[in-house]
Amino acid sequence: MSDDVLREVVGFLSDSDHLRLALTAKLIYTAIPPRPTVVALAKSSTVLSLHSALSGSSHTSPGLLRALGIHLPTSTDVKAARPLLRDIFVQARNLRSLTLGAAEYADIELRHSIQAFSSLTHLVVHEGRCCSPTTPATTLPRSIRSLHLRSSANGTPWRLLVRSLSGLPLLETLKLEQCMLEDDDEDDEDVDDGDDASDDNHGDEDENNNSEDSKDSNHQKAPQSLLHVRTLHALSTPLPTSFAAFANLFPKVDTMVLEDSDLPIEDEDNVDYKSHSLRHVTLSAMATPSSSIPWNVDNLTLSTTTLDHNIFMDEIYVCFPEGLSGLSLRLPELTGEMWTVVVDNTSRLRRLELETYAEGIVYLLAMLADIFDQAADDDYDSTIPQISMLSIAALGRHEPQQFDEVLTRFLGCLPTGLPTLRYVAIAAPPKISMNISDDLAGERAPWRWWRIIRTDGEAETREIPAWEGERVRQFFRGADEVQANTFEEQFQALR
Repeated sequence: MSDDVLREVVGFLSDSDHLRLALTAKLIYTAIPPRPTVVALAKSSTVLSLHSALSGSSHTSPGLLRALGIHLPTSTDVKAARPLLRDIFVQARNLRSLTLGAAEYADIELRHSIQAFSSLTHLVVHEGRCCSPTTPATTLPRSIRSLHLRSSANGTPWRLLVRSLSGLPLLETLKLEQCMLEDDDEDDEDVDDGDDASDDNHGDEDENNNSEDSKDSNHQKAPQSLLHVRTLHALSTPLPTSFAAFANLFPKVDTMVLEDSDLPIEDEDNVDYKSHSLRHVTLSAMATPSSSIPWNVDNLTLSTTTLDHNIFMDEIYVCFPEGLSGLSLRLPELTGEMWTVVVDNTSRLRRLELETYAEGIVYLLAMLADIFDQAADDDYDSTIPQISMLSIAALGRHEPQQFDEVLTRFLGCLPTGLPTLRYVAIAAPPKISMNISDDLAGERAPWRWWRIIRTDGEAETREIPAWEGERVRQFFRGADEVQANTFEEQFQALR
């Protein structure tokens, strides 16, 4: 194998796999010496080691460093390491992802050094105040597309978050973790934030006092919404109390992920915001919804811990289920009543993904086979969702022979049980997390895929490569209702 091919292969490997491959032979080591692209600095000694590696004659090239995390124990450690960190920042010119702890972001010199990263697209700030007026996001590279704030901006009003982050014109994804933001006080919207900005003024009071009229004019023109943000991820972070306020702050959001975060409350008196729509909503670790999303939702991903089909129905109705084209469920077990809730309330559904973290794959497939056999005995019910893709994952607690028997029976009754089904995927990993963010798609589980080919009233179930099936999954996950309904037109191309 030529050196050029080896270098191309390495581009698809993690640092650990790259190292293992490089150590297999001297010739391979010479062609692709181990060069870390992802580095975490948690101690002063690791800062010194990285600085020496980047500055010395080792194989570590600063231009190859892609992700850097810095979280030193104390501000004293940060101050002592500041010269080395600034040198690292200068050399790591191609950095794409940066994670900073509270002490690192609080250091003014380091914070301003971040501006040198012209290629930085992802920034994580722990326990900082980067969305408060004291440290506006204008000090950050304008190339940032994804921002993750953790335990940040506590007590900051939402409008000040918007004002601060509006200086990032490419920002598309915003993740707020354990951020206690305050609802805006309408009576206080035009009040200047005065003292909040004093930390970074550095004695420029004369300049700030040049013209109160100019300041008031600029305040009136301050951005009231984040027009570029498409994805909002809230983790243990209360959202604005009303959907109207949410829509005003994030008018272009089409993907919303809520983990341990409650929904806003619908504003019955305000109808201007109800034309909003969402491509994808993910809900996890949420209490029984006290409100429902008033907008059309194309795809819903729901993690639940209930086995009560009535509670499950309430959770499904967090949005209008009849409008869903895709539904992903992660639950302890799937009961017959819960299956009925799904098929009776999602007539437009084209993609269904079922993942159970406390139920064996044999039991789940056998139960569904019973349901499909019963459906075959009855007349075809036109209210059954026209599902094109079905994905099932459950715990792999079974004897191989037992699994093969149940799988054969399940695949045999699928064509009649789901008359529009085209693709089915099955996985039986040893463990499935309750956390829906641990996605099982792709190579994260041992998936097997089948395609159902229907000709002249006959159906053939044929196993296909997993990559082909994952291509179908990717299509449906990113599809809105119109795109999902045109899948049949693209079916031949995907085959």
